[in-house]
Amino acid sequence: VGPEALERVLAAAAAIHSMPWSDLLDASPEDGTWWPWCPVRERIQLLSRDAATRYRAGGLWVGERFLTGWDAFDRLAPGPARDVIEELTADPGPLLAALERLPATGLHGDLKVANVALLPGGEATCIDWQLTTYAPVAVELGWLLVANVAQLADPPDTVLEAYRTALERAGGGALVGDWAAQRDLAILAGLLLRGWRKGLDAAAGTILPTGLTAAEDLRWWGEEAVAAARRRL
Repeated sequence: VGPEALERVLAAAAAIHSMPWSDLLDASPEDGTWWPWCPVRERIQLLSRDAATRYRAGGLWVGERFLTGWDAFDRLAPGPARDVIEELTADPGPLLAALERLPATGLHGDLKVANVALLPGGEATCIDWQLTTYAPVAVELGWLLVANVAQLADPPDTVLEAYRTALERAGGGALVGDWAAQRDLAILAGLLLRGWRKGLDAAAGTILPTGLTAAEDLRWWGEEAVAAARRRL
């Protein structure tokens, strides 16, 4: 993904986040069946080891793939990072509590580059809205970083700062809140969601567009997640 395309994707994300989602939330039925469709707890646990075990038990082939990835993560990630992810898998409460201290908005929920069509005239269209949720932008950003690691040539903090600029341009400055906390929780949510894939890539010896090996990338994410957990959880 080139710089111009990434800028447009981030602008689209910022535009989505800056919409008056709180109005829609207020208009939703009290039973929560209309919107948002995916509770935050379920979103951040979607690809955890425990979830993968349930998927496999239910006959879903992806369960085995996720478990293979988590096994690789446990072999290759820094020990303290494994501890953080294991603790959050068993009890995501501290992460959820930290997220609740930040401003929330409507999130696409599955913001992958493959889910964004860049149209002529500068417009963008997004597909795959089934994971839409109401949470701080950290949840969206964590997924954006880890789900698109094979497409992003810039390091995570560069992408995050570019998004922050796009959000302020879109009039969503109130959603920034404590930006340092947003950044830390994005790292934690991202690794919790997709540590399995980072394990698979590291085991395969993948070279990423940033120029890092997947093993180096996994080490960076692990170290950053441990530091973020100490600061926020």
